[in-house]
Amino acid sequence: NHPDVAKLYSNLGDLYDKQGKHKESISMYEKSLKITLLVFGSKHPDVAKSYNNLGSVYDNQGKYEEAISMYEKSLKITLLVFGLNHSDVAKSYNNMGAAYRHQGKHEEAISMYEKSLKIILSVFDCNHLDVAVLYNNLGILYLDQGKYEEAIHMYEKSLKIRLLALDHNHPDIANSYNNIGEAYRHQGKHKEAISMHEKSLKIQLLVFDHNHPDIAASYNYIGEAYRHQGKHKEAISMYEKSLKIKLSLIDHYHPDDAASYTIYKICI
Repeated sequence: NHPDVAKLYSNLGDLYDKQGKHKESISMYEKSLKITLLVFGSKHPDVAKSYNNLGSVYDNQGKYEEAISMYEKSLKITLLVFGLNHSDVAKSYNNMGAAYRHQGKHEEAISMYEKSLKIILSVFDCNHLDVAVLYNNLGILYLDQGKYEEAIHMYEKSLKIRLLALDHNHPDIANSYNNIGEAYRHQGKHKEAISMHEKSLKIQLLVFDHNHPDIAASYNYIGEAYRHQGKHKEAISMYEKSLKIKLSLIDHYHPDDAASYTIYKICI
């Protein structure tokens, strides 16, 4: 029952979570939590972290009620220990916002994200990368709601900060361009969408291995935009590039590949 053992269990939980081994991850996090509760008591930041970790895995599993329950336990401790204006409190609100968004509870998600943003803006400079993350999350939420102008506004705020804080060939900047592109595509602005996705792709080809799943996603996005423009030849070229990468990475019968192949057949 030593804290170092708890930390090792937590680290193993992180690794299993990254591998998508949720059951094993939960087991490790629960072992870490058990030791942490014994050593530090129920009102310690490490206990809050354990609850947060469990919440993240439940969220990844689609068990959103369990995730929110864990995030609320984490939040209760962080508020008690740190007070309202602390980055860990903002993190808990952000995580709860994500879980609510995944449930389709948009109003609750906006409330959580806005609480998180308010704290982050009080703790950090307005050009801090955590602010960019929250603007991006709000953009995703607005996109889910079909509020495309609001989504673009949030994505552009996020991009502006990232361009100031990061190297211009950073993957997060590529992510911002893709997000803006998707919002344009939903608006039917396919030319603008292609421009954004091509900017994203250019960065990804510089920083990633050419068989990276993000590159496959960008080719697919560009293909979608071309398809909606009626440019089937260009769309097929993009879909084929996307499919080739996906087939090199995962089982040939993965549902994502089936979807790509179906669209490809439609274009033909």
